[in-house]
Amino acid sequence: MTEELLKITKLEVACRQIDVAIELWFNEGDPISTHTLAAAARRVAVDVLASRGEVDRFMQQVKPEHQRLVREKIAEPGNFFKHADRDPNADLEFDPQQNDYVIWYCVDTLRQLGQPVTSLQHAFYARFGLERPHLLKAQPITSDEDRQTLRDLTRPQFLRFHKQMPELSKVSGSVVFRV
Repeated sequence: MTEELLKITKLEVACRQIDVAIELWFNEGDPISTHTLAAAARRVAVDVLASRGEVDRFMQQVKPEHQRLVREKIAEPGNFFKHADRDPNADLEFDPQQNDYVIWYCVDTLRQLGQPVTSLQHAFYARFGLERPHLLKAQPITSDEDRQTLRDLTRPQFLRFHKQMPELSKVSGSVVFRV
């Protein structure tokens, strides 16, 4: 059986990788695989942004003297997971919650690049907003009671709920927060 070759852009690769990472995140899949995909997608998105001469909005929020450290901390787990040339016997203490931030950073960068926000990305924004409302400037568009009901769902349950309500993907931002 002969398979056709895929012709694909770097941004299409990043979009596909981040959506698979989000699927894994929602379905409580392997956090290392989730991170590897999300970090690769984020790196591509940031590189495309730089090639266009655009400023990385995320890094604009970081004081100049701390930007190098922040970049290193963001890249550290992804580099550890894909390279062993310099440190084949090393180990790493990895916090799976880092995935939340790498996915958020990547999706935000893809939005900055003008990529359409997928249904999975909308679902991620909504769930991220429920789990970490203190981080977002967005305004809640549901009642406190509705937000608590949604917060009580597991991630897989939340994704199933979101998929059953396709019209929610058309809301600007998310079901829970207007961005």
